[in-house]
Amino acid sequence: MTAPWLYDEIMQHIDRDLLTSNIPLLDAELKNATPEERAERLAVCDESFDIFDLSLSDVDEQMREDVINWKRQMNDQLQKISAAQESEQIQSIEKSFDDNAL
Repeated sequence: MTAPWLYDEIMQHIDRDLLTSNIPLLDAELKNATPEERAERLAVCDESFDIFDLSLSDVDEQMREDVINWKRQMNDQLQKISAAQESEQIQSIEKSFDDNAL
């Protein structure tokens, strides 16, 4: 995951004009705008960036929870593998004792 990818993933749901690939087009649009149109569009962009910040915060929180849960699942799997290997070793040792007792 890269910063531009995540930025575009979130921004595409807010204001497609602010996608990474569309910023140069917006620059050209603003150059041809009247001062009032420019101020209005920039105000909309500011609102979009505020919404983006809230969305990113939610993503960050959810991603953190997902990663922590994933780590727990991986640790649980590792513990099961370790327990199974220990059980096999114990069985092997017990079989060795049984074979030597004969």
